[in-house]
Amino acid sequence: MDNCIFTIYVNDLQKSREFYYKLFGTEPEIDIDETLSMSDTAQLLEFHFDDWVLCIRPVERYHDLFGNETGTELSHSNNIITRTELFFYVENRNKMISRLEKAGGKILHKKKEVQCDQRIEITAYGSDPDGNILAFCGK
Repeated sequence: MDNCIFTIYVNDLQKSREFYYKLFGTEPEIDIDETLSMSDTAQLLEFHFDDWVLCIRPVERYHDLFGNETGTELSHSNNIITRTELFFYVENRNKMISRLEKAGGKILHKKKEVQCDQRIEITAYGSDPDGNILAFCGK
């Protein structure tokens, strides 16, 4: 496998753009927001890293692609109720959780012991503006 793309669906693409820019300190490699026709728009962000890509699309695109085929629950405002967790091994978890908070995310746990493979890792947990869980494991 050469590369891995993780796609998350969000309610506000611009808000997520700002959040992930502040969190990772890098601009998206791909930033598309254009109308293709009266009934279709192309909207997505891609943040490229060494061997993986974070793709961010508006929640409407999820509905277009999958409808209710996946059994994913919707909130009263027709937004996806997320069950996504992105787990990052980082050099400094405290720095990342601080950046998450400054970017507008929510801190869930600053220091929590979690079982990873055969060992216990100290991990910080937060969430982005759409409730996607972000975990930072490291010193």
